[in-house]
Amino acid sequence: MRRSRLFATLVLVASTLVVVGCGKKGPPLAPLQIVSTPIADLTARRLGATVYLQFRVPVRNILGDGPADVERVEVYAYTGTPVDELGAPIDDKTFLERATLVASADVRPPPPPVEDAREATEPIEAIVDPDDDRSAQGQQLTFIDRLTPESFVPVEPRRRRRPPVVPTPILSAFWPKPEPARPRYYAAVSRNHRNQASAASTKVLVSLDTPPPPPTDVVAHHSETAIHLSWSVPPGAPRLIQPPVAPAAPAPVGSPAAGPPPLLATPLVPQRSLYTYNLYDPNAMPNDEGVVAPINPTPLATPMYADSRLTFGAQRCYAVHTVETSGAVTSESAPSPTVCVTPVDTFRPSAPTRLIAVGSPGAISLLWEASPDADVAGYIVLRGAAPDGTLDPITPAPIRESTYRDTSATPGVRYVYAVLAIDSETPPNTSLESNRVEESPR
Repeated sequence: MRRSRLFATLVLVASTLVVVGCGKKGPPLAPLQIVSTPIADLTARRLGATVYLQFRVPVRNILGDGPADVERVEVYAYTGTPVDELGAPIDDKTFLERATLVASADVRPPPPPVEDAREATEPIEAIVDPDDDRSAQGQQLTFIDRLTPESFVPVEPRRRRRPPVVPTPILSAFWPKPEPARPRYYAAVSRNHRNQASAASTKVLVSLDTPPPPPTDVVAHHSETAIHLSWSVPPGAPRLIQPPVAPAAPAPVGSPAAGPPPLLATPLVPQRSLYTYNLYDPNAMPNDEGVVAPINPTPLATPMYADSRLTFGAQRCYAVHTVETSGAVTSESAPSPTVCVTPVDTFRPSAPTRLIAVGSPGAISLLWEASPDADVAGYIVLRGAAPDGTLDPITPAPIRESTYRDTSATPGVRYVYAVLAIDSETPPNTSLESNRVEESPR
């Protein structure tokens, strides 16, 4: 009995050793790469031979915590379609290997965490070196890629193959389609303190096709309230093949029918996007994001614009860019010739209104409603003999008040009065006459 128990114990121990020792030792696992989340807001805009690229520095790691481990951000450009020799899209690693690094920026580390703010001996802002000009996490960055002849050379796949033969539509022989855009793709990544790259951002596309021609014959003139600009449509600008036709409204009940509505047609050839326009101040400084923004909030569909930022005596200059849009790709032309205008105030102020006259012993009192214009410097009172006498000024200088007491009037003589408004320009502009009134002193 004792011998059987000993045997069972030995068998159990041996089994345990076999189970523990059956695990197979494999290669060590790679350490987890703590990199930032991918850059999610990369944008690109081509302006002539310059491409503006913008995004924010990530603030979170891929695990969702923050601040992010970011030591540097980089922007890469890839001319051509990013595919392999079989025409399949390439992965991010291959894209970065074949692309060209066009810009980078160092990112300063975030301030050290403070577990208890009450125990902090100095504010967090003081911990950051004010002379550290590196970018900060969450900061909006703007990079510039200036296109050179090398920028237009496409990246070739590893092995070239003959492209498939595509039958040419009969219609293209009579109306050829425009050449496809030469693409240049951009992507941005961040790198941590171990130089490990995050996943690439979503790639953005810029066309390297020849930009549209700039507008010509830019003309500027001003009115009292705005600077008005107009320009000629560039030669070769696309035009509507089939203007949009809205269905005719139904005729009112009981009225004769206006006829059938016009037929809506579908063009046989693709309609190119019409040109739009952006207006710039050549002397403007870049905004907080490092980009010179157009004056107009949205691209202009017509070749004209009224700029309400008018200040008399202050010069304003303008340059117009043609904007061509193809899908999500926007390209702007070189600037038009610069045109400048210095508005001069040659406009009459508004005339005073509701002039009344009240006679009193030895005098005539005048009262009127002031001109609403802000630049009115004063008023000139005119007087003449009633009913048809010539009106002459009786105030040697403009008066600021909208009342006047004429003590030089002769009792028993009837007079005609009117008032003029004078502005502060040099020489001053004079309004039209107010209404005329007649009165005599008692």
